[in-house]
Amino acid sequence: MLAGRASVVLNAISVTREAENKNMMVDGKPIGDDIWLSKPAKGPVRRMGLEHVMNVYVIWKFAENIASAKKFLVDYVGNFHRAFEASEFYNFPCFPKQVPDLKQMLQKDSKGKPPTSTRSSPTRSTGPRTSATRATPTRPSTTSTASGS
Repeated sequence: MLAGRASVVLNAISVTREAENKNMMVDGKPIGDDIWLSKPAKGPVRRMGLEHVMNVYVIWKFAENIASAKKFLVDYVGNFHRAFEASEFYNFPCFPKQVPDLKQMLQKDSKGKPPTSTRSSPTRSTGPRTSATRATPTRPSTTSTASGS
């Protein structure tokens, strides 16, 4: 999408954050402003998105340092609020209680479009938006389309 060769991406937050973080421009304007997020297309029976943001933690029996691996995972999950912020809202928590202010954080995302001051709610469905304004309390949207594509 960022190279101008795609119109649908099923990992929307990666595309929008990449455009934002690299200040990518098209015709002198930020390309991130033209990336819109939406729900997956609805089929004849229901709307189904592909779950692509899953966390699975495994420590192999043959790992060299199982005790440290277990400690790392406990610390990582226990400090997931910081991990969520560092991932720029990409890595959603497996355990929602680890980021109890998730909805508020998404509402206040400084990169969200439109800006917080003009948003009626975090789930507003009109206008160009970046990944953070998709604000669902569980998982990010799974489909992104570029306007004019």
